[in-house]
Amino acid sequence: MARQTWTRRSALLAGLLLALWGCGQYIAPATKLAINPNADSGAYYPAIYVDSMDLRHYAWAECQAGNGCDLIYSRMRGPNELLRHTISADNSTATLGYTSLTGDISGTIHLAYLSNQTSLNQGEPSYRPYVVSISADGATVSQPVSLQGESINNSLISPIAVRNNDGSRVGVLYTMLIQEQQITKQALVYRQIVPSLSQPVVIESVATNIILTQPRISLDSANQIHVVYGKRSPIVNQRNFGGDPTLDEIRYAHGDLSAITVRTVDSYTSASNIIQFVYELSVSDKVYITYIKHPNGASPRGIATDSLRMHNATDNTTSDLVLPSIREPWSISEISTVSDGTGRPTVYFAGSNNSFSDPFVYDVWQYDVQASDGINLTNTPDQHENNLTSSRFQLVDLAAWQADSFSSSGCTTQIISYRSDLANQLHIAEQFLNPLGCTPSVLQMSVGNDVAAGVWISVAKNDPTLNVPATAFNSYGTFLPISQR
Repeated sequence: MARQTWTRRSALLAGLLLALWGCGQYIAPATKLAINPNADSGAYYPAIYVDSMDLRHYAWAECQAGNGCDLIYSRMRGPNELLRHTISADNSTATLGYTSLTGDISGTIHLAYLSNQTSLNQGEPSYRPYVVSISADGATVSQPVSLQGESINNSLISPIAVRNNDGSRVGVLYTMLIQEQQITKQALVYRQIVPSLSQPVVIESVATNIILTQPRISLDSANQIHVVYGKRSPIVNQRNFGGDPTLDEIRYAHGDLSAITVRTVDSYTSASNIIQFVYELSVSDKVYITYIKHPNGASPRGIATDSLRMHNATDNTTSDLVLPSIREPWSISEISTVSDGTGRPTVYFAGSNNSFSDPFVYDVWQYDVQASDGINLTNTPDQHENNLTSSRFQLVDLAAWQADSFSSSGCTTQIISYRSDLANQLHIAEQFLNPLGCTPSVLQMSVGNDVAAGVWISVAKNDPTLNVPATAFNSYGTFLPISQR
């Protein structure tokens, strides 16, 4: 597919790269990061942030069976680790440390994470958000600051650290339990931490039997807060739906520290509460929410068809996007959007048109909203594509995903990156076999001025049963390929 914007983008990019790098480029190899040899349970929950100086900042949790987890902060330039800090969790029995990283205008790094505790309200494990700060020179790590939140199992949301464009505003999105008229409720809240610590701003509070899930957040150039999230409410089961029926709503919130406005973008009923929410938030000249509208019932052919939609939240208008193929009904598992700053974003999605014999096979598609056309980036029916993530590097779209395939030998995982310049470069950043099954990896990406980087959970070189963080990048914004197709 020839995108109309590619010729213009490539000409601009060629001049920019020539000015920056001359005739050469610096490429660092893919790297597996070392972990504490006593971390017998391995490493989990990686996070990454690339700052304006193109330093790469990493965080993850290292866990020991029966002895909780430590948080690790590391920063790298090129292939070299510059420093590392071990941040002990406040609870020695903590087994979770979901991490999120960002930086402010001064170069200070802010690391948000969860630490589990014993819930006084439910008598079950609960998770409380904290944030620590690492000075710009890396020499000082602050004491953990409690964000005064709490999440119980059925409303667990990983904290999300977010900044505005210039880093003058930094905040954290998380979940907390609150008391309203002597009733315990759960709330999705935002709390500013830079330039000063604000009180939690409630985005929405609901009863504990209602689920708020999978938020996406962005701060625009006017420091307005934009959040999209899912809301799942039980429906009284008047007849046998074959599961637990729910009302599922995609909710959009926007505002500032003084007031948040919330509305429903779209909704549908599900026969089972295991059906996932699929949506993405993009803030450019306008705010766009790309999402899947799951059908309330089967199509006339008996196969439910997901509808790919884009909601212009600024103008409050919704349009259906024409999928690349209408020969078979679509099932879509994940969406990610890439914006060049103006206009509607390019959409990447993992989906199957139900023409494969294996219903769990998902290809990754690039969909040009302007041209209403798409191309299949994978076309590999022997693999299940998952953990789709994407970002933007200068004027070129950059997307990456984790692909898993299963055999009697175990699970083979590939970390794949794709850059949509004229060369349409598709790279395998890493491939490894885990005999125990797929690692619990959530691929994350971040971009700086000249570096695009990713982090995921791999397996140790000398021990395929031990999880370690892995990272790859280069100066042109794609992962260094181990092999190139």
